Amino acid sequence: MIRKAVFGGSFDPIHIGHLRFAIEAQEQLGFDELILEPAKRSPFKPQPPIASAQLRFEMVTRAVEGLPNLKPGRFEIDGPEPSYTVKTVEHYAENDCDLWLMVGPDAIKHFAAWRDPEQILQSARIATISRSVDAIEEVAKNLPLPWRGHVDFVLMEPISVSSTVIRTKIAKGLSVRHLLPAEVETLIAQHGLYQKV
Repeated sequence: MIRKAVFGGSFDPIHIGHLRFAIEAQEQLGFDELILEPAKRSPFKPQPPIASAQLRFEMVTRAVEGLPNLKPGRFEIDGPEPSYTVKTVEHYAENDCDLWLMVGPDAIKHFAAWRDPEQILQSARIATISRSVDAIEEVAKNLPLPWRGHVDFVLMEPISVSSTVIRTKIAKGLSVRHLLPAEVETLIAQHGLYQKV
């Protein structure tokens, strides 16, 4: 049985924090394939992404190039907006795979507000970050009881970086070389992305 994971987000832009989570999850949970899926537009964000869907897909493509078993997905950017995770999970849930949905530690706290969370859990397990065993126990005890057996934890120290911080630094003319893959930084510069805060 193939072990597959889907990691969605705006990726506006994708950065080393996203990649670290993806690589650690793949190594710790043994995924055969991990798909990074740029959202066309998140229903939780009032403003659309700054970079176009195609440019964000290209950034993800460049970021994962050469990384074993990581690949870009375009189900959401080719579909209608907003992007609902339940539809993405149903798309990737195949008979020949065990599927995980990767979510950040903040997202799992608000998972009940997502569209059809129970339906998501029927098709996929959840993988999220935790910095320690104690933190895992804290998150687990705050999950609704029926969900607790559906969550796996990736032990890692979260990296303090965000797409918002990166966009602000670029707008101020500051270096982001330590926060992005070089190929992504080059693409951003070529298209003049994030020049305004």
